[in-house]
Amino acid sequence: MRPSALTRSAIAVATLSLGSLALAAVPAQADTPSGISRDMVLTAAAGVRATPPGTGTVLFGDAKGYGSAANRALKAMVNRVCVTDPDGPELSLGFIAGAAAPGGSTDGVVVSAYILNIEASSSSGSEAGRVCSFGVLAPVGLRSVLTGTAALTGAPAVAVSGDVFATPASNIAFGPSSPEPSTGTPTFTASGNAIQSNVVKVKDKKTTSQKKAAKVKYDKRLKAAKKAYKKALDKAGSSKSKAAKAAWTAKKKAAKAAYRYAIAGYKLVTQKVNSPFSISAKSTPPPAP
Repeated sequence: MRPSALTRSAIAVATLSLGSLALAAVPAQADTPSGISRDMVLTAAAGVRATPPGTGTVLFGDAKGYGSAANRALKAMVNRVCVTDPDGPELSLGFIAGAAAPGGSTDGVVVSAYILNIEASSSSGSEAGRVCSFGVLAPVGLRSVLTGTAALTGAPAVAVSGDVFATPASNIAFGPSSPEPSTGTPTFTASGNAIQSNVVKVKDKKTTSQKKAAKVKYDKRLKAAKKAYKKALDKAGSSKSKAAKAAWTAKKKAAKAAYRYAIAGYKLVTQKVNSPFSISAKSTPPPAP
């Protein structure tokens, strides 16, 4: 149930600041947003899990929330997925969230935000807007990418990709002739693989001929760098000699590092670790007043 006194106050305050902005159309779904980081998702999920079920909602001005860090992360995600135009007529009054169970290779949250349309509400004399729901997913391990599928209840499944993933927003409109929306969230499910890339050393003993070839290559790189340095000095003059010398020093160091690696008794290889995941998240609605 929405407390109408609060929303009427929000309408009055926001209408003064928004003035005569044109009413923006609300799309049924939004593109997957950028700007949601792995840290945001993991912080939000940890905060939601640490909050007793049914007590963490920050809908309608409830200040309890999920802890300051999680609240900031959740609010940032709502602003990237649901309220994409900060100067538009929509205002987020709060959100409720659910988190996946801990312990897997991937973590995630589902969020439902109560979005009030100030202009539509003030002109109709009644609250109007939408409940915007979405799910976000991130790998627990660093240097990981995700593959698989994800879905919200009642919405089609979508392909998961990238190092952080957000579903398109699912919107339920409300207004004078529409029923009041639920203050819970849909269920967010996702399954697939988290693929982590790790650079490791493996034994790789070089032969005499390989070491000799590496030395020849090193000498050539050094000779070319020295030639470029002398040419730069001739053109630069005293005013730019420091820059030319710095470039020469950097090239020498790079050539030396490449040579040392070429003759070392190891090589660096990238190993990929595939970790399957399957998660589900849903909020617990707050108790009825």
